[in-house]
Amino acid sequence: WDVELMARWSVEMAREFGEPNRGQLGPGINIARYAWNGRLGEYMSGEDPFLGAKMIESQVRAYRQIDRPAVQTVKHWIPNTIETDRNGMTEVVDE
Repeated sequence: WDVELMARWSVEMAREFGEPNRGQLGPGINIARYAWNGRLGEYMSGEDPFLGAKMIESQVRAYRQIDRPAVQTVKHWIPNTIETDRNGMTEVVDE
């Protein structure tokens, strides 16, 4: 996992999104804790919170390097383990 490569990719992605009135719904920052979570492909952190934080930081900082970047919205920053009954379940997460 290469944070410099992530930064280069992120700058190009930000340019592709174009004008500031457009945006990106991501990055998804939830930690993959269960294999049956239907949104694992959206989360940049994977199973390693330290690596995920480094990759996401690299992406967000790089995204801001271009002139007039589009809006970037961080998604799923709360535990979202499974889709079934996700509005009615309780997540217990330690520090």
